[in-house]
Amino acid sequence: MRHDLDRLIKEHEDICRLAERLIAAAEASPRDLDDIIMLRTELAIVLHAHLGKEDSFLYEKSMRENGTDFVAALDKFETDYAALTRDWQLYLEEWTADVIAEDIDHFCATTVEIIARLQARVAHENGLLYPLALQQGRIKLRA
Repeated sequence: MRHDLDRLIKEHEDICRLAERLIAAAEASPRDLDDIIMLRTELAIVLHAHLGKEDSFLYEKSMRENGTDFVAALDKFETDYAALTRDWQLYLEEWTADVIAEDIDHFCATTVEIIARLQARVAHENGLLYPLALQQGRIKLRA
């Protein structure tokens, strides 16, 4: 199944909206711990589902055999964002509800920082990888 650019961009918009809601909840006064945890969980689920789609047309190893500009751009992108991938996983694993409750200020600062990095990645995908994937025929323009 080939994914379409319109849907992928909409998913990015949904991810960014959830991320902004999480930051707003983290910066609110007073903070609602249940809301923060719910938003972080929802963001993690939506992001995981989206990344699964991207795996099918961006990161599939069998599609990397030709040395195209797309493959070179993708390799650089993966290198540039490898730390974010690791850090996101650690963020989800280490910041349990109990840990968040114990150190909400540090959690909120960490959240703002990692969300900024996530939003930069989304912008980079929209501006570089998706147009290249469209050009290479790995995704279609519309449903």
